[in-house]
Amino acid sequence: MELIAKDAVALLDALNIDKAKLVAHDWGAMIGWLLAGTYPERFESYIALSVGHPKAYASAGFEQKKKGWYVLFFQLGGIAEKVFMADDWAIFRKTVNNHPEVDHWIKDLSRPGRLTAGMDWYRANLSKLWKADFPRVTIPVFGIWSTDDVALAEDQMINSASYVDANWTYERMENVSHWIPLDEPAKLSELIIDYYKSRE
Repeated sequence: MELIAKDAVALLDALNIDKAKLVAHDWGAMIGWLLAGTYPERFESYIALSVGHPKAYASAGFEQKKKGWYVLFFQLGGIAEKVFMADDWAIFRKTVNNHPEVDHWIKDLSRPGRLTAGMDWYRANLSKLWKADFPRVTIPVFGIWSTDDVALAEDQMINSASYVDANWTYERMENVSHWIPLDEPAKLSELIIDYYKSRE
């Protein structure tokens, strides 16, 4: 994760961007928390979609532990891939609640090496997730979580406020799956724009 965060900052440098607005989802949100905490001088604010501060994630209650079963399962290299692909991706389809995009995802993940590459994010960073050795955040943060998230519980987002030493804002999106940008792009855009306007 640290290497990816450094790459993001290097990209800002290459584009001559001194300070940016940071918005990130899922694994991107995990990297976003690292960026916001480690390089606060490079970002005006941070909008975290679905994933709360890693320390809040690590200390979340039973519901989060139950929803996060796949993190440990993905550690079984080769086995996890076979189980997910078996019977026309039956477990994968069930895990994502047969999201309307599932066939598109399966097509992409069926390309050689793609499923393993996705699972390798979890394999490469498991110890970082367990330790939750992430800095506190000193820039404003807007956390957005959705009620139909299959992977993340609400407490890991709400409790993120405890790790933010600046203005904290929270929005709960009703009847929206984990894939907020796909399910509600217009509503999400409206929330983001309104948040930036409120900070002018």
